[in-house]
Amino acid sequence: MTTVRELTAGDWPWLWPMPRDMGVGDEPAEAHRERFLRLLADPRWALLCAADLGPR
Repeated sequence: MTTVRELTAGDWPWLWPMPRDMGVGDEPAEAHRERFLRLLADPRWALLCAADLGPR
């Protein structure tokens, strides 16, 4: 079953490898983490993920 939910600050460790491996830029990882946290705190944004919860 797949579920969609809002991302949280605790999701950063498993989320970061994806943009890092895509070569998001020359900024240090901490700069990207801070941007992620600012987006989470901004009510104009909804950061979502889809998670596979295993067999149905």
